[in-house]
Amino acid sequence: MGDTIIIEKYHTNYEKFLWVISARRKEETSHNLHLVCIKKNRVVCTDGNRLHLFRHDREYKPGLYEVKQDKKSITLQRIEDKGYPDVTRVFPRRFLKKIRITETKGMTRGVRGANYTYVVRQMDENETLDLNYFEDCVTEGEWLVKFSDSGGPVYFKNKDRTALIMPAKLDRNYFSFLFEKK
Repeated sequence: MGDTIIIEKYHTNYEKFLWVISARRKEETSHNLHLVCIKKNRVVCTDGNRLHLFRHDREYKPGLYEVKQDKKSITLQRIEDKGYPDVTRVFPRRFLKKIRITETKGMTRGVRGANYTYVVRQMDENETLDLNYFEDCVTEGEWLVKFSDSGGPVYFKNKDRTALIMPAKLDRNYFSFLFEKK
């Protein structure tokens, strides 16, 4: 396979590629987080706060790829491999608890919000997840959600996708401005 990969809208992996590239940095960085990293059997992107990965069974040439996207296709152009973070290091080795959530096609934002709330309530009281990251991550189907130690990433897995989202710390004084006297 050449140094350019074109994934047309009708391709079986198109939706997976859309999903994985949603987790990359939009601007160029020194750690190449704006690129797609393709390994022998997986495709991964991270922006440093979240990570999306899917396994593939295609003959994609391993390496780093720049992304060009339009309404009909995703084009990946292989570039010189300048290194990519070792993403295997961020996967937790043990989990404290696990739950399952289900997303179905056509769910309203309010119903999806119930899944988000359920996940966040399993976390430490001073932690939350970015709602946009959660919505980018959790697509249709059943998801296994695992929680590691406080401050560790929340792990999401369905039949062919894996994601990690780093929790955000809640500032106990976030709403204190409401009680300030003017």
